[in-house]
Amino acid sequence: MKNITILLTLTLLMTACGGGEKKLGKKEQLAELRKQQTKIAGEIAVLEKEVAATDTTKIVEKARTVTFAEAKTQTFNHFIELPGAIIADDEVFVNAKVPGSLTRVHIKVGDKVSAGDVVAEIDDAILQNNLAEIQKRWELANDVFQKQESLWKQNIGAEIQYLTAKNNKEALEKTMSTLQETREMYKIKAAISGVVDEVVMKIGQTAAPGLPLAKIVNLSRLKVKADVPESYAGKVRAGNSVTVHFPDLNKDLSGSIKYVGNAVNPMNRTFKVEVPVSSMAGLLPNMLSIIKVTDYSNSNAFIVPINLLQKSDAGDFVLVAEKTGEKWYAKRTMVKVGHLYKDQAEVLSGLKTGTQLIVTGYQDLNDGDLIAL
Repeated sequence: MKNITILLTLTLLMTACGGGEKKLGKKEQLAELRKQQTKIAGEIAVLEKEVAATDTTKIVEKARTVTFAEAKTQTFNHFIELPGAIIADDEVFVNAKVPGSLTRVHIKVGDKVSAGDVVAEIDDAILQNNLAEIQKRWELANDVFQKQESLWKQNIGAEIQYLTAKNNKEALEKTMSTLQETREMYKIKAAISGVVDEVVMKIGQTAAPGLPLAKIVNLSRLKVKADVPESYAGKVRAGNSVTVHFPDLNKDLSGSIKYVGNAVNPMNRTFKVEVPVSSMAGLLPNMLSIIKVTDYSNSNAFIVPINLLQKSDAGDFVLVAEKTGEKWYAKRTMVKVGHLYKDQAEVLSGLKTGTQLIVTGYQDLNDGDLIAL
């Protein structure tokens, strides 16, 4: 550019001097200079375009690398999540009915038992001695009665003798029956069928009514119990379909609420619900679980990750990709957001099927920026 200016100046000076040519008037000189200026300006413009076309220092707009995901409708569900725990519908402790020292223990942890099985026995030596004594007395009383009965049938002897012998025999029979029933109480029996989960009794220890000796659990009848805040009283009802998630097993079971409490606990402002669950490998009583109750569902919703939502003074928006010619550009699209659940957002309006959502590389991306896959 500097060289062009110098050339223009020299040309004007030479023209002005005119060499040996006829000297022009001032108006003619001015018109001639303007003519030459116009010609030189045109040549300068042409040279500038040629230089610009070959200038490697020109700043070129750089495309930002992003990835797209096509928007489409799907089912959006919102859940109420309730922490709960598994309990066995049949879980009982084995107790003795009479006090005494344990002489036999027939079970160990893991054994399967049926209702009525004898699981342990209490020392009944004194009872057996009493029973043996009564047995002897009954045998004598029975002999006397048979003889008196035989005589009575022959009209021999007094009636009072026959009745006394009969009464003695029957009284001893009732005493023996009572002792036999009492002896059964010295045998500790399983109240339900199930698996022995715990055994705390040992031979030689003293058993007593109310003192737990073992625990039997029926794993075929399990349920999940949870406390529900009273604010959900209008949403959680018996019969509601639920999904029960077991975090420790990373498994889900489908079910429905069978029981809903009829009163709110004034201490924690909750009511109880119960969900029966089918037996599954790994499920154990007292294992933690999460009951997920569906309180909202939209079968025709656009769902976007919450992290894609951005805010402006005008409201929520997402960045989408639009193609203009052969290039892709980022475009800000305003959306109306409905429910949120975990990392997902329900979009009620602003998107349409086929819209290309920018899902990665959207950070610090502005409306109208050039983008590339």
